[in-house]
Amino acid sequence: MGLTRRRAVWENMRIGSASALGDEGHASRKGQEFDLDKNLMDKQCVYCVNAKAETWDHVPPRGIFATDNRGDLIRVPACFNCNNEFSKDDEWMMHVLAKSPDSRQHPQIGDVPERSTKSLMRPKHQKMSQQFTASELWDPIGKKIIGMKIIGEKARVKSILSRYVRGLFYHNYHRVLPVRYTVYCRLWDDLYDWQKRRVNQKLVGITMNHVRSGRGAFEYKTTSASDSPDASIWRMRFYQGSSLEAIAWTVPQERLDALATAE
Repeated sequence: MGLTRRRAVWENMRIGSASALGDEGHASRKGQEFDLDKNLMDKQCVYCVNAKAETWDHVPPRGIFATDNRGDLIRVPACFNCNNEFSKDDEWMMHVLAKSPDSRQHPQIGDVPERSTKSLMRPKHQKMSQQFTASELWDPIGKKIIGMKIIGEKARVKSILSRYVRGLFYHNYHRVLPVRYTVYCRLWDDLYDWQKRRVNQKLVGITMNHVRSGRGAFEYKTTSASDSPDASIWRMRFYQGSSLEAIAWTVPQERLDALATAE
């Protein structure tokens, strides 16, 4: 890569990082970037845990939010490898939400559908474009896209949401979720009515942290066990639950293994 090209790439990265913090002038953005780098010192990646943090990762990613709704997004420390590894999933999730007929009607959706359409028109996204074009054929009663249109990809959705929980755990509880803990995730629409009632009953009377970002486009509630602070429960909603809602737990892997053995 030539010097001019490398300089252009770096400039785009620098401006992109600063724009996430707001446009307060060139000098102030440079100062904010220095603060970000300084704040990463002695931090570890919240995902792989073993690597040193080298950048900031938005949770959920910036792309799923309207351009005008990015002033209050959540950021967590991550290594370059993890951040780059998630890029395709981040873009894929943007398309999932943008193609949902319910989220399109949300007041905060902004330019997300337009950006999604432009992205899918690129030649390199031809295969992905075919997948999401087919998903436009939702059923007559307006079944949600997550419940019907990406059958076979639910595992990917849950994997992405589980990664979000690891980032949100750090943001909310100010510590990294231990490696021996895993995130168990279920889509809300996949729960039976009796399961939903049981979850709601368990949450009644529990004081939960309630956080919103993207001007309410994303929100989560969480609480942890008093006798095991790393064991927690999460409820996440995108666009007020109109397009995607999920429940998740952080539990020790050995507990899941024991339950699987018992079954």
